Amino acid sequence: MNIIILDDHPLILNALRTEIKSILPEANIKTFTTINDTRVYITTQSVNYVICDLQIVSGKSILIPELCFRQNIPYMVYSSHTNKTIYQKLNEFGLKVYVSKSSSPKELKSGILALLNEQKYFCSNVSEIINSDDNEIIKPLKISKTQMKILTLLNDGLTQTEVATKMKIAERTVINHLAILRNNNNCNSTVELVHRFKFWV
Repeated sequence: MNIIILDDHPLILNALRTEIKSILPEANIKTFTTINDTRVYITTQSVNYVICDLQIVSGKSILIPELCFRQNIPYMVYSSHTNKTIYQKLNEFGLKVYVSKSSSPKELKSGILALLNEQKYFCSNVSEIINSDDNEIIKPLKISKTQMKILTLLNDGLTQTEVATKMKIAERTVINHLAILRNNNNCNSTVELVHRFKFWV
């Protein structure tokens, strides 16, 4: 039985490996710290189960849950990045098991057991968020590669003038891209654009 773990923190990888081995000593566990290496392995090897974080050093990503859904591989999300927006998006990808990293060891074990038995399980923290009255949904931006670069630089603290200089484009071009982004994504300001960008990237 092949089980994949994606997380960029050695202590988390070790804790998950230990917990899985206590439940399923014969499991073959492969660990990854990058989304791309995980993606390549899943698409080229036989994988039975996947446990993945959503917040890797390179940014937030739901690529692995989406890939698992398309490949019909049961997966568990084990992440401190928990909110209604992420939950709703993951739900589109057949989410069954979601455990917060702030959960108790008992809840982690319950999540792993649910994954292995292909049952539904959400830890208490995730359940509380899902059932809360907070209905704020942060949608991903409709964005081009150039616009992504502009927002990345703005998020890094550069001004529009500095972004134009760094990208070797006219400042007017930067302003136009931001106006198009605001219009296409129903944002009232560049600050709102950057907020949504930071959430998903």
